[in-house]
Amino acid sequence: MIQSITWVLGMKAKRFGRMSPQEEQAIINELGKWQRGELGSSLTWAKLETRFGFSRQTLHTRKSITDAFALAKAALAGGLSKGKTDAEQQIAAMAAKITVLENKLAASEERERKWMVRWQQIAFHVRQRGMHTRDVDRTATSAVPDKREAAAVLRPFDRPIPSAQ
Repeated sequence: MIQSITWVLGMKAKRFGRMSPQEEQAIINELGKWQRGELGSSLTWAKLETRFGFSRQTLHTRKSITDAFALAKAALAGGLSKGKTDAEQQIAAMAAKITVLENKLAASEERERKWMVRWQQIAFHVRQRGMHTRDVDRTATSAVPDKREAAAVLRPFDRPIPSAQ
């Protein structure tokens, strides 16, 4: 009688049967979907029993299944993924953030390149005046100028970065 009820529901009675490696892998794959939030946010052993027809004790005998169940529960409890739509929104937000960061990186690299050109021009003109760059890098033998004097000397160099041509 019980068997006929399970056949009516479309499930084969497996409560006391052995679990094949393919069935074990199918259960682990299903728990992976739970972990990613594709099947909702409330995972219980009863839902697995209903879905696959094995008792909780049978499911518990397989360490790989209990480990996958624990990972899925931790992911759902930790808010790692509450649903497929949430995950898709999170992916879109991360992709947008990556694009913004890539643009900032490209802009910084371009500014660095322009500064390198500018300082090479300064070094060229310093040499044209009869000085060597090692003379510019040398430590001062007399008193170092204060901030006001240094600002007055460096003011001609304070201008926008030249455009690259």
